Order: sequence, then structure tokens, then C-alpha cells
Amino acid sequence: MYANNETGNILPIHEIGNIAREHDIILHSDMVQAMGKIDIDMESLNADLASFAGHKAYAPKGVGVLYVREGLEIDNLIHGGHQEGGRRAGTENVIGAVAFGKACEVIARDMFDENKRIEGLRQRLLDGILGRIDHVRFNGHPTRRLPNTLNLSFEFAEAESLLIALDLNGIAVSSGSACSSGSTEPSHVLLAMSIPSETCQSAIRLSLGRSNTEEDIDYTLSVLPDIVARFRAMSPLYKK
Repeated sequence: MYANNETGNILPIHEIGNIAREHDIILHSDMVQAMGKIDIDMESLNADLASFAGHKAYAPKGVGVLYVREGLEIDNLIHGGHQEGGRRAGTENVIGAVAFGKACEVIARDMFDENKRIEGLRQRLLDGILGRIDHVRFNGHPTRRLPNTLNLSFEFAEAESLLIALDLNGIAVSSGSACSSGSTEPSHVLLAMSIPSETCQSAIRLSLGRSNTEEDIDYTLSVLPDIVARFRAMSPLYKK
């Protein structure tokens, strides 16, 4: 993947692509998270195939794009009809495709200013949390990351408990990616980063988007410290 969906880390697809080319390996990259958040130049990335999803660009769910490098032949996904160049038979989602195209126009026009605004909100949120709550671990690369994603471990407090309490206060966060929702296991992403299992269990992901405002950040900062303190008070391991 070009950008990780839990930490927001931007990964070295260009360098991976160079290695793949040297060994005649076809490279497919999941670019769903990166779309609309950073400039994507397919010519320089050395990816042969790439996937994009409409809902990440505020288009309807259920529509996406598969980039295929010119000259690369791929097998048909569904046989029988001539839709999608014969690669996927069946009635096309025309409304979804048109909406996705329009959404791409909008994000291409607004991406720089909007991401700058969101990055400012994310920094306001991070600074506010670190200034109000102790024993918080930042999970991810300090600079090479998406502007909208923040992954933090609130040590001595279980992520699932924090999620429920925040939800009751009208704040939507997650303990991982939507792909792994429902799982109580520690994040495989954080474990692969050599983060201790107990620290992974206290990690939540805060994602920002077009509708978020400074008022949202300030409200979260007014609620979160008390919630964390309440759950830490029940932990025999926590000491101020």
C-alpha cells in the first residue's frame, strides 16, 4: 500500500517498484488511502497496477478504479460480457463512475488548501492531547505521513473502552482499520512496528476529513482527558 490505513505512514512505493522492475516482478499497489491526500504520479512510482476507491474521495461506496500500466495484460475477473474492456462482465455502475469522476475533479482542485487545513487540525489535536494527557505514545513516522491520520496509544487504558466512551460523547474514532473492525486482536500493523502488544491494545486512530472544524478538535480535547483518566483509575498498572 502507498499509505497505511492505520498510521497514515507513506511507504516507499517508488523504491519498491525499482526492486520489482529489476527482478521482472509485477507490482500492484493499494493507493486507496493516499488518493486525495498526496500527489500521485503513476509514471514515477513504478507501479504496474494500482487500486483506488470512490468513498475515499467522498464519492459513493461501491465504485473504484483499477489503474493498469499500458501494455500489461491481465486476466478477466468475470467472463461473459464486454463491459470494462471485457475484464469484468456485468452492468456497469454508471452513476457511481460519474460521481467518482466528479469527486476527483473536486479533490484535484481543492487538495492543496484542504489538506493544509486538515493538517493544521491534526496538529492542533496532537498538541492538545500531548499537553493534557501523560503516557501517550505516537505511532507512526513523524513527517512522512498523511495529513489526516493520527494513531495514538493511551497507555493503561484499553482502546475498546475508549471507543465506547467517546462514541457516547458523539466522537467517532476507531481502534484500527475498517477492514479489521470487529477484531479484538492487537493491530498487526502496530505489532509489525515492534510496538509492545499491551501498547497496541491501547491504540486508537483519529481520522479527520472535510467536515471537521476547530470546534470539533476543541470539543474532543475537552472530553478525552477525563475519559482516559477514568479508565486509567481502574488499571492496577497506572501510576501518575
